[in-house]
Amino acid sequence: MQAENRRIEPWAATTLSYLNHPTRQDYAVKYIRPALEKLTEVQRTGDIFFPRNWVGALLRNHDSEAAYKEVEAFLSVYPDYPPLLKNKILQAAYPLYRKYADKKK
Repeated sequence: MQAENRRIEPWAATTLSYLNHPTRQDYAVKYIRPALEKLTEVQRTGDIFFPRNWVGALLRNHDSEAAYKEVEAFLSVYPDYPPLLKNKILQAAYPLYRKYADKKK
């Protein structure tokens, strides 16, 4: 996930979405945490819309409880995460929260 490999942002987002394709989601859960950890760098080095595209490509095809738990674990480790980026994560993960957040209660 080196910055120079993200130079052409649409390609980087497309590649990330392929890595997280629905047919690979069980295997791809392991990509969620590292990709979320790169989000602040993505914001710093990329276009204004790239962070939204990044988390969308990362989370859009996930619908497993494991993916939900990865997002929750990330946010619990970083409780003071920048609000704009945290909101982008929560927006992209909204389907996961709709499906699994009630199970926690």
